[in-house]
Amino acid sequence: MLLLAIKNYSENNSDETANELVKQLKVATFLAAMMDDSMKVIDGIVQEGSTFSLGIIKDDDGKSLLPIFTDWVHLSESVPGKSGFVMGAEWAFSMGKNQFDGVVINHTGMALPIYKGFLASLFGEQNA
Repeated sequence: MLLLAIKNYSENNSDETANELVKQLKVATFLAAMMDDSMKVIDGIVQEGSTFSLGIIKDDDGKSLLPIFTDWVHLSESVPGKSGFVMGAEWAFSMGKNQFDGVVINHTGMALPIYKGFLASLFGEQNA
């Protein structure tokens, strides 16, 4: 549903397509690529001292964006052979605004960059 909302919005930037895109962004589930995985997992529990790093994309203005993906196909196109983990929209967008300048969804396809101010407004935060 999110991919269709992105496509519709990019082809017809109207209030209706914008509202549908926002609705789908709020309920989406995303994947993030793990570039370096030093995770220690025992019985499904991540152990203390585990580390991992995420990929970073720089936009044309040099802003750092967290690349997130709608599916494994898009993740694999970006970083072949890397694993990833699933995160809900609120967590993905929180990371994007707190640790980066924003996020970019499916940067190898119909990319949708979303910056801090808009990420904060998605879940009703007062300060961006």
